[in-house]
Amino acid sequence: GSGLLGMSDLTVLGVDPGGKWTGMVLRAHTGDVIVNVLGIRDDDEPIHEYGAAMRETLFELGDGHQIDAIALEGLTEPNPHMGMINVGGLLDTAVVYGAIGAWPWPVPVYIVEPGGHGSAPLAAYPGELIGEREKKGTGVLKHCRSAWDIAGVGCVMHRAAG
Repeated sequence: GSGLLGMSDLTVLGVDPGGKWTGMVLRAHTGDVIVNVLGIRDDDEPIHEYGAAMRETLFELGDGHQIDAIALEGLTEPNPHMGMINVGGLLDTAVVYGAIGAWPWPVPVYIVEPGGHGSAPLAAYPGELIGEREKKGTGVLKHCRSAWDIAGVGCVMHRAAG
C-alpha cells in the first residue's frame, strides 16, 4: 500500500512449514494476530496430501481475510555438522514448503531464512499463541509463534520491497 494508511493496514501471513506441524499466523502490521492455524499431520497421512491440505488452508484464509504478502520460512540444507543422519523430517518439510512456495499466489511470497523463529521468551508473544499450560515455550504452539516471527520479518521485507 501507499501512504501511512496503507502501511497500517498491511497484513502478512507467516508460515512455518513442517512435515508434522505447520504454523500459520496472519499478522497485522500493528502487531495483532488476525488468525492463527496449527496444521497437524496424522501419522498415516501421506506427506503430499498433507502439503496440499496446508496449501488449501492458505486458500481458505485468503477467502476470509486480506493477505498482502506471504512470508514462508526457507529450508536449511543438511550438513554433517548438524548431526543430521535421518533427513526424513527435512524431506517432509520440503514437500510442505514446495506445496506452498511453488504456488502462483497473487501476492508476493518472501522466503525468510530459518533460525531462531519462535524462540523468544513467551511474554514476547500474543496470548493466543501460548498454550494454556505452557511454561517453557515447548508446546506445539511454538510453530505458530515461529510463524508470528516469520510474518514480522515478512512485514519488513514487504515494506523494503516498496
